[in-house]
Amino acid sequence: MKSIDKIICKALKIKISLGVLSMIIMVNASGAQTISQKRASLHKIKSLITQKYPEAGSVWILDGYCGYKARFKTQDVKYVSSFSLKNEWLQTERKVNMADIPDSVKQSFKNTKYNKAKVLSAKKLMLPEEPSTLYLLEVRCTERNEASSVELGNTKNYKLYFTSNGRLAKEEVQPGETIQSIPWGGQ
Repeated sequence: MKSIDKIICKALKIKISLGVLSMIIMVNASGAQTISQKRASLHKIKSLITQKYPEAGSVWILDGYCGYKARFKTQDVKYVSSFSLKNEWLQTERKVNMADIPDSVKQSFKNTKYNKAKVLSAKKLMLPEEPSTLYLLEVRCTERNEASSVELGNTKNYKLYFTSNGRLAKEEVQPGETIQSIPWGGQ
């Protein structure tokens, strides 16, 4: 009886292995990039970066499911460029200090409901379409009781996108970023 179970088990393993192999062949035949296509894409991305940033040093390209990210440095400034799977440039970003952000963006931020929030990071985004430059402020807000201004302990992180002239173009809550503070002695 045990030998029949072993035979059935081996047959199932062979069937599963053949199924997986046929799926790999189908995926490869259905348009997945070959190694030579992948190399051509990486070469194209590197040439796009060196055209746009001639002083770029080493370029590190990360391959992803939805496209590519290229990391490089020019004059001690670190950049990250994003590209689609069709090698189309999507955006380039770099971290900036608050001092490097235009006054119009700073003033607009002060006029938002997030003006008491802590700025976690600031980035300059260069885009292929208008607006060609956005400033991203990542902020952390602490929920307050409106009547008493007492902090309730809950915090949320937001991404605020401003145009160069200071218009708030987009605001989004970072998903899963709500943090519940538990007071000492709490459950």
